[in-house]
Amino acid sequence: MTPRAGGARRAGRTLQVVELYALGCFVFSALVAVTAPESLSSPPLDLSIGIRTDTLGAAAFVVAALVTLPRRWLNAGRRWNGARPHGASDALEPADLAVWRAVRDLSLLVALYIVANYLNHPRTMTMPLTHFASWPSERVTGLTAALVSFVAALAAQLRR
Repeated sequence: MTPRAGGARRAGRTLQVVELYALGCFVFSALVAVTAPESLSSPPLDLSIGIRTDTLGAAAFVVAALVTLPRRWLNAGRRWNGARPHGASDALEPADLAVWRAVRDLSLLVALYIVANYLNHPRTMTMPLTHFASWPSERVTGLTAALVSFVAALAAQLRR
């Protein structure tokens, strides 16, 4: 293994850890939004860390998106290690396919979050998604995320 390959592997693993914890913070904030929306303007878990729960969720999603795309790009082109998923070939995964899948996964996560909000408090669908801006509404965000996820999933399937 060349020093460069080892560095790329460590970078990919580091990005994977950051992605996991960023997604964890987003899911935590999403669960608060779904179950106790009145708590969103408070610090998470009543900690005095100077950040609102909804701000934490939005920032965590942005970090996860910024990390997921390069991580999947770095992992693209590597052969499967050990057991492969059912139907996977020995072929290398192209980088563009990895990016389409990342877009599909992240936008589906947003769409599912909006669906959960709708099921628990449909009155918020016309409200802005975040406190940062008055647009888009939760409804527009959910529909856009579902459409983007569908297009990305279709593109990934047609790319294969």
